[in-house]
Amino acid sequence: MASLARFAVAAFLTVQLVKPLAAQQPPSPPATPAAAPRLSLAELRVLAEAQVAIAVVLDSSGAQLAQVRNKTPQAQAEMQAKRLALVAAALTKQGMSVEEFERRRYLVSTNTGMRFQFDSIVARLTGQALPGTVVAGASAPAIALPAGLVGVAIGYVAANYLDTPGKAGLLAMARTEAGVAVQHAGFMARALDNLATLQM
Repeated sequence: MASLARFAVAAFLTVQLVKPLAAQQPPSPPATPAAAPRLSLAELRVLAEAQVAIAVVLDSSGAQLAQVRNKTPQAQAEMQAKRLALVAAALTKQGMSVEEFERRRYLVSTNTGMRFQFDSIVARLTGQALPGTVVAGASAPAIALPAGLVGVAIGYVAANYLDTPGKAGLLAMARTEAGVAVQHAGFMARALDNLATLQM
């Protein structure tokens, strides 16, 4: 079998070398990829408004679904149907079908520039910070510390620490990290139907 493969390769190379140069065709240039479709700023704004409206629907219906009185299969089915109707109404109000909404969401998720514009619009609509942005708190006021190890420990917590960004105090960093955790919990609450987003 191996000798048959070697023979085939040798035969192919012989034909290619014997063929006159004029008869050999130059390789065709690679096809230029079609430009990826882009959404206009107005389309991004409509998408962001629809996303925020759907997030409100999911938040309120999720809270209702979690209530003890709504744990029966019949109540769950009714509330799921109501949730779908409210989502459809939110999209209709923005002049979008479910298919168009999903198409635009896909385009935004695959283009970093559009995603930044989209996130900026959502941040303006909701008042939340951009994803991945830490809002700096006010600088710690100057404090008088006692002498000795106690003063050093209090200084690490209240004033500054060597290994933190900007040498901020540990308490200030804990507050910042808590704010980031709250922000990401909000992102999770808006994407309860998307496992990949929840995991991220």
